[in-house]
Amino acid sequence: MLNASALASEPSPGQGRVRSGRASREDGKSSTAPQQPQPPTKTPRTAPSLRLLIVEDNIDAADSLSLLLQYVGHEVAVAHTGPAALEAARDVQPNVVLLDIGLPGMEAIKWPSSYARMRT
Repeated sequence: MLNASALASEPSPGQGRVRSGRASREDGKSSTAPQQPQPPTKTPRTAPSLRLLIVEDNIDAADSLSLLLQYVGHEVAVAHTGPAALEAARDVQPNVVLLDIGLPGMEAIKWPSSYARMRT
């Protein structure tokens, strides 16, 4: 069994937030030593890599999600408008499309039917 307590305080102007915690085991031993974060380790992929298309007009959000998905082993293409997404989809032939609902240049609700017509 683990007993734990925590303390947090609001930041002071020009200062960071203060957090501390204490945990003890049933045997009465406690540890307050901070744990160092461990770097992420690459684990072998057990799932197949996918071709993904991210359609997002927020460039920072699209790029961040793209980097994350590439890091875990997927092929990723990014488009920032509906028409650009149709062109990218034709070239990439994605397995999955992550589609923002508020797209410039095309209503997102119309994008899937436009893509389906393009593929036939």
